[in-house]
Amino acid sequence: MVDLAYPKEYFHPRTTPFVQLPGVSVEAIEVPHRAELSDMHAYLIKAEKTLLFLPDHDTWQETLREHDLRAWLNHLEVDIALIDGTFFSSNELKHRKQEEVPHPTVEQTLQMLGERREGDGEVVFIHSKPHKSVVQR
Repeated sequence: MVDLAYPKEYFHPRTTPFVQLPGVSVEAIEVPHRAELSDMHAYLIKAEKTLLFLPDHDTWQETLREHDLRAWLNHLEVDIALIDGTFFSSNELKHRKQEEVPHPTVEQTLQMLGERREGDGEVVFIHSKPHKSVVQR
C-alpha cells in the first residue's frame, strides 16, 4: 500500500547507509542542527529490531518538514526511538528564548505523539536531566 500523504523520498531525504554487517545495517539520516562545527545525523540501526538514535536536532518542524512524527517513526519501522530530551519545557530556560537553544521539548514531542497506540514503537528520552514530570508520565 502506498501512503501518498508521506512519500518515501520525504522519510529518507539524505539517508546514507554506511555499515553493513551480517544481520545489521546502520544508516545516517542528516537532521537540521545549528551547524556550529559539523553536520548532525540521526542513526537508524536495523537488526532483529530497529533503533532510531536522534540525540539532537533543532526543531521537529525542520526535521519532519511539517509531516507527522508518528507516521515518520512508523514508516521507518522504529521499534525503539532514543530521542533528544534536553528540556522538558521551554520554562527551563530562565534567561534565554527557546529559539536561541533549539531542542524540541519533551512536552512538544509527547504532544505530537499523542496517546500511544498498538504497534507504536517505544520512545525513550535521552540527553536529559532527570525531570520529575517525565518520571511521572
